[in-house]
Amino acid sequence: MATIKDVAKRAGVSVATVSRVINNSSRVTPETREAVTKAQDELNYHPNISSKIALRQDSDIIGMMIADHSDPYFGQMVKVVDQLATKEGMSLIVNAGYRDADRERQCIDELIQKRCRIIIAHSMNLRDDILIRYMANQKSMILINRNLRGFPDRCVYLDDEGGAYLAVKHLIQNGHTKIAYIRSSHQVDDAEQRFRGYVRALEEAGITFNPALVVSEEPTPQGGEQGAETLLGLSQHFTAIACYNDMQAAGAMAILSDNDIRIPENVSIIGFDNTAISRYLHPRLTTIMNPVSAMAISAFSIGLAIVKGEDASVHSRVFTPTLIKRFSVRDLRSF
Repeated sequence: MATIKDVAKRAGVSVATVSRVINNSSRVTPETREAVTKAQDELNYHPNISSKIALRQDSDIIGMMIADHSDPYFGQMVKVVDQLATKEGMSLIVNAGYRDADRERQCIDELIQKRCRIIIAHSMNLRDDILIRYMANQKSMILINRNLRGFPDRCVYLDDEGGAYLAVKHLIQNGHTKIAYIRSSHQVDDAEQRFRGYVRALEEAGITFNPALVVSEEPTPQGGEQGAETLLGLSQHFTAIACYNDMQAAGAMAILSDNDIRIPENVSIIGFDNTAISRYLHPRLTTIMNPVSAMAISAFSIGLAIVKGEDASVHSRVFTPTLIKRFSVRDLRSF
C-alpha cells in the first residue's frame, strides 16, 4: 500500500508539500498540486487509508458534496438530508464542487478526512476511474444523480434522457415542430443525457434535427438569457424552446418578455427539474418533475443501512421523471 512518502517521491516534492496539497493549503502552486494529484492517482493513494485518522472510530457526521450552494435544486437536496440526519442524531457538513473536477476532489478528500460516516456526493465532473477508487475505499459513499459502473447498489439517479424526451414529446404533441434547445455548457452526464432525449424525441416524430436551433449555456438564469438572445439573433424560425433546467427557462422567459414575445402565444417554453421558481413565473412553467427530495431520502437511507449493517436493497435507486403541465406551452393544433 502506497504511503505519503511514496507520493512525495513520485511527485518530486517533500512530504510536507504533499501534506499541504492534501489539506488544500493555499501555499501550493497549481503545477505542484497537479504533480501531487497525479502521483496520488498513479499510486492509488488515499489519505484516509494511509493515515491514523482511518483507524479512529467513525464520527456521527454526514458529509455532502453538491455542485452549487446558490442553486435551489441543491438547497432542496441539502434540506432533506439535514432533516434526516437530525432525526438520527447526526450532524451535516456540506461542501460545493462548483462543477469543477479539482474542487470536487478536494471536497471529497475533506469529507473523508473529517471521518464522515456517510458521504453523499453529487459529482458530475470527476472521471469514472477516480470515483471508482473513492467508492471502493469508502463503503458508505453514495452517488446521487450519477450511475457509476460497478456500483449499482450505491448510485441514486434520474432517467434524464427519458425526462428530456418526455418534455420535447409534449411540445410535439402540441403541434410544435420547430423546437429550439438550450443545453448545459457543462460536459457532464445529465447534460448529455438530456440532449440525447431532445434528439430522440425529434427523430421518433420524423422531425429533422437542426443543430442551428441548439445553443449551449451555463445552467443558470443568466445562461438562459444568453441562450434566448442567441436564438433570437438567428435567422431560424422556432415556436418552442426546451431548456436544460428551470433556471435557464426563467432567464429565457425574461428575455422573450423584454422583446415583446408573449409566452405561450408566440413561443412556448418548457423547463426541467420542477424547482420552486417554476411555480412563480408568469406564466407558470410547464416542466419535468425531478424528484430530488425522494432521491435525497433514498441516498441517505442507503448510506444509513450500510453503516448499520442492514439491507439497503429495499430503497429505490432509479427514479422516473414525470411531466408537470402548467401554462407555458401553447397547443398549435387548434389554430
